[in-house]
Amino acid sequence: MVTTRGAFGLAVAVVVLLVGIALFQAVRVVQPAAILPGLTAVEQAVAQLNAPSSAVPALRQARATLEHAIAGSNLNGHVPAGTSSQQLRDAAANLAIAENEVTQESARAAALAGEVAGRVKLLKEQVGPPATLDRLAGLTVKELLIAFAWPLCATIAVLYFLGSAKGGTRLNAFIREFRSFKLFGFEFDRGEELKQTAEEAFRLHREQTKKQFDLWAQRQKVLETVNRILEADVEPFLRTELITVPKYRCTVHVPDLLFADSLYQLIDYVPKGERPRGRAWSVRYGMMGKQWRLGKSDWSGEITTDTDQLIREWGMTRAEARQAGTTQKSLLCVVLQQEMRDPVGILYLEVGAPNAFGSKEQADALLQVTEQACKKHGLIDALATLQDALLKQAPLIQIYG
Repeated sequence: MVTTRGAFGLAVAVVVLLVGIALFQAVRVVQPAAILPGLTAVEQAVAQLNAPSSAVPALRQARATLEHAIAGSNLNGHVPAGTSSQQLRDAAANLAIAENEVTQESARAAALAGEVAGRVKLLKEQVGPPATLDRLAGLTVKELLIAFAWPLCATIAVLYFLGSAKGGTRLNAFIREFRSFKLFGFEFDRGEELKQTAEEAFRLHREQTKKQFDLWAQRQKVLETVNRILEADVEPFLRTELITVPKYRCTVHVPDLLFADSLYQLIDYVPKGERPRGRAWSVRYGMMGKQWRLGKSDWSGEITTDTDQLIREWGMTRAEARQAGTTQKSLLCVVLQQEMRDPVGILYLEVGAPNAFGSKEQADALLQVTEQACKKHGLIDALATLQDALLKQAPLIQIYG
């Protein structure tokens, strides 16, 4: 059973783990270091664009050569055939215009390249070194929401299951269909845990069943009624018929709500309160199961201690027979039922000595007195009310086909 402190510690540990995973996921959403190669490539391209162009010197050289030729022709008085001095001067002027435009374009390209280079440098300074906190500081709200989405849902689910009184049952119901599952890159196989899971589920159901039985037993005052039966009827009869009242213990069994064909110990043994309530027995076990199946009350003054006989006649396993056969006992089992109805319970009285109820006639009389006392003091009606109220919500799991 997980304590409150243990559950809180487990919840804190799980939340810390999930937050760590969320931070790791957030860092992975944007990896600034991944863009460093791209920034370096842009920087190299800008450097190539910013390299001195050979077009301007070539144009300048061509214009100077043409102007020198024009000047030489004018001095010699010779102009090439099919041309004129004006046409040569126009060509030289066009070369000068082209040189000027190329120079301006080169200047504009150099300025743009310088601006791009400056921004690339600034980006590289902001990106490196790619520390975790630097990355997180650069994330947007949308990126953070994406990164924390599933860890946040997982955290809420864990806190819900741990904080709920029925969280274990709900969690088991959620994952019971999965033979195996993967979490954080690890695969978990539930095959080896099925036995523990089933035992835990039955334990939880048994605790709920016990709480229901205890509540109704208190409401119907079953323990007080049994004490009245013993004090007002059984013990006076024993004092009258026997020299001394034997040391006995008595309890009440009713049909179990959890397992079919089982009997549940409803109250502690009286008068000493030993062997606590809450145990369940198969209707195929012992004298009590035999009388329940027959639907008849009976007594026995001498229960055998022979192991083989207990196995054959009382439906015990060898281990149960060895434990039960250590001492001889006298037993009385009163099957409690209203007319025209199935039994609603059985009053069980045991003495740790043989023939403790006297002769056969005395034991028969004790059985009759006890049956009448159970009716007179309302024990049968109380158990019938209890059974009608609880059996409607009983799962009654069939163990055997």
